[in-house]
Amino acid sequence: LRSGGLAIYGTVIFAISALIIFCCIKKKKFFQMIDTLIPQLALGQAMGRWGNFFNCEVHGNEVLLSNWSWIPSFITKQMQYTSIAGGANISTSEGYIYLPLFFIEGLTNLFGYFFIAHLFGGKLRKITELGDLAYGYVIWYGMTRVILEPMRNPKFIMNDLWSWFWALVFVFAGACAIVGNHVIEYIKAKKKGEFKARESWRTSSFIQLIGFGALSVALIAVGVAIMTNAPTKEFIVPTNLHGVDFLQYNFGFIFVACGASLLPFITMPIIRLVELNKIKERVSE
Repeated sequence: LRSGGLAIYGTVIFAISALIIFCCIKKKKFFQMIDTLIPQLALGQAMGRWGNFFNCEVHGNEVLLSNWSWIPSFITKQMQYTSIAGGANISTSEGYIYLPLFFIEGLTNLFGYFFIAHLFGGKLRKITELGDLAYGYVIWYGMTRVILEPMRNPKFIMNDLWSWFWALVFVFAGACAIVGNHVIEYIKAKKKGEFKARESWRTSSFIQLIGFGALSVALIAVGVAIMTNAPTKEFIVPTNLHGVDFLQYNFGFIFVACGASLLPFITMPIIRLVELNKIKERVSE
């Protein structure tokens, strides 16, 4: 226990297991409960990242202090230290601090909480299904890791960026889960005879199809172009945050992965347009 880390995975696994048991005993809907609770996880992570701040860990490489003068001074003072060598050592470069990834991720998770809980869980709840908020968090978490993981100091990167690869998997899996959730609910409604296509869906579905499709193709095309023109055609563990090779190839792959993750979202617009065309054909007959 004493040689363990401060990762949140154990907490999440235990919490979900406890929630499953609770829902079974109390006869509650699991996805209804998890949609209510999951946004709080983002809020908890925003607060939990301050542990990295106090422990002088999981930061980025050295960056100019002048570029971060807008954040509170107590943060910049602490970010002059690191626990890389097993203890807190002052930064060897004057005028530099370690990139405060805890601060960036804290703000990202705080924004994610309001985005998931109050936008999709509030104003846009009518277009979501039970479970969408939980899957949305998986996408949000994955995207946060995709962006921030390569920015870490190499000493804090797990297994040569495998954590970065799995973050991309999270993004794609979350997107597929949301689409699969809607498709399953569509099939259930069709079997029960409760699905009713609305003519008002035609315009919105067409816009969604064109929007997601065009954005996906554009991201993939840009990503492929960046990767093709990269001097080195392989993943590179960043020894320098501003490394040209890393930015060209790895970030090109991020574009491709994000573009591919958007493709599943064209599924429901296609289904709705097909249903509307079936109704149109029946009427014309």
